[in-house]
Amino acid sequence: MESYYGRICNYCGKPLKENDEVIICPACKKSHHVACWIAREGCSTEGCSEQSPVLKQQNEEKKKREIQQEQREWYAKQLEEVKAQYRKKTTKLVLIMLGIMVALSIAGALLMLHLLNKKDRAAEPAAVTTTAAPETQIAPVTTPGQQGETAAPETEPATEAPTTEAPTEAPTTEAPTEAAEESSWSLEHYVDSFGDETDETYVLGVFVGTYKDSATAESMAGIRILLNNHNSLVRFYLYKGLTQETLLSSDEVTLEIKTADGKVKKLDVDYLDGYFFSYTDGELKSLIMNNSQLSWAITISSRYSSVDDVFRFKTDNIGLKELLGK
Repeated sequence: MESYYGRICNYCGKPLKENDEVIICPACKKSHHVACWIAREGCSTEGCSEQSPVLKQQNEEKKKREIQQEQREWYAKQLEEVKAQYRKKTTKLVLIMLGIMVALSIAGALLMLHLLNKKDRAAEPAAVTTTAAPETQIAPVTTPGQQGETAAPETEPATEAPTTEAPTEAPTTEAPTEAAEESSWSLEHYVDSFGDETDETYVLGVFVGTYKDSATAESMAGIRILLNNHNSLVRFYLYKGLTQETLLSSDEVTLEIKTADGKVKKLDVDYLDGYFFSYTDGELKSLIMNNSQLSWAITISSRYSSVDDVFRFKTDNIGLKELLGK
């Protein structure tokens, strides 16, 4: 009989003595004390076919827990990266909005100065006519002894009398006239790979609205809508301030359109390479073309945020049909 003296028990780690009862695993050939084999209900080698079914199950559950822990750590790492990116974008957006507010304040001040200067210039002709009137009244005054000598000068103020400067009525010609409605739509040309314009055209609509998210309640937003005569596709881009909105593959988009008579339609929207688009059998294009005013509500839901991003706009169709007919 082969001697196992000096070998180590695979379970308890103690050396096997000469008189110890020993059992050798028929599968992995590891040595065990008989008592250790009974205690383990089989081989103590992990993954061995002679291992106890209970221990196999425990090992499988242990591996499953390790895998789940790794997955949780991976998701936590991804979430931290997304949060860091979101904080970076939010900081950039705040700086952009502050810049816009400063620019708008400066523009408002310059516009006010321009209007005040224009008002002052418009008041100048009236002041001239009021001072000219007394001069025409002084001209006819003469003395009896100088009547012959002053006859010629009397004719001079007489010629100036009509110049009571009918231009006093000029400001009335500047009365505001009814301004024609301006269109937010324009005809644009596609460009080729060299950046040169082609003969193919599309109609572009630009509108300003608001958006709200976890960082702000009512901030300036923009939408650019692209239409053409070739198909029923409606493509549009969203902007938070001056920054174009981009989505993650897991984000969901919902578009609701409200007409002037209060009817609300919910339309399917997809996202690809920075722009949103909707076919919906031409329904969105038909709504845009045939309604003088539409209210848009675009909701973006993210699995990484409990607060949805909501964009709101109002669009019109002034001049749109004429442009699409070109």
